[in-house]
Amino acid sequence: LFGKSGAQVKMNARDFAEIWFNSTSLMLDGCFEEATSGIKSIRYELKNKDGTILSQGTSLNGSEKGNFKFFNITVSDFENSTENHLKLYASDKAGNEQTAEWIIKVDSKNPELKENSLSVDGIIEDADKKLSNGKNDVVIKGSVFDELSGISKVQLSLDNGKFEKDAVLSESEEINEKNFEFTVLSAELSAGNKTVYAKIFDNAGNSPEIKLFDLVIDKKSPTVTFISPKEVSYFLLTSFITQISPWIIIIPYFLGFLLK
Repeated sequence: LFGKSGAQVKMNARDFAEIWFNSTSLMLDGCFEEATSGIKSIRYELKNKDGTILSQGTSLNGSEKGNFKFFNITVSDFENSTENHLKLYASDKAGNEQTAEWIIKVDSKNPELKENSLSVDGIIEDADKKLSNGKNDVVIKGSVFDELSGISKVQLSLDNGKFEKDAVLSESEEINEKNFEFTVLSAELSAGNKTVYAKIFDNAGNSPEIKLFDLVIDKKSPTVTFISPKEVSYFLLTSFITQISPWIIIIPYFLGFLLK
């Protein structure tokens, strides 16, 4: 921010209407120029979209150099909103006053992973662990949302490493929501336990890291071992023969009777 003659405030370098801030406390840093009587005071007033005053204050201090008056003001109590109305007043020593107003967009809330949206290889994952044989790619899908500034990108990482790979984003039917898809190639799946993390970015610069699940890579095939049956003990064999011996006598006699 800087000012010209008559303490008129003008923007310098960028347009606030196109920028999202991720803090509810912002610092104004700039200067005014007043060639005649000089700057007396600088004050601000912050209102929400309904016109309610959120904060206000005055800056009487600041260095001067020639016709320039430098200032540094910290404005607090911004709301998470698309419409914070910040008005700056500059008064010179002759009693003249000029104002300027900007609309400041603030989103200090983190984007989130939509509940029950995560799927791995087409299966909705509600567990903390996923098993894989490492022979096939692992396809991870889900949905993320952000109430204000919107989703910028989603990155995934194994073992909390570098978040270098972006997921593919697509539009969702829900407002402020986007779907993502990420494929972990089988070549990247070395044996052992991995932890899959997601980093979700919104357009205000908020970027929380979220643990998605543990990925267990088991590339070893199971081993089958055949165990021979044990020999039947003499006691069990003798007992069995004793129990069936009456039938050994009866059955031939019965068959002879039927053949007559």
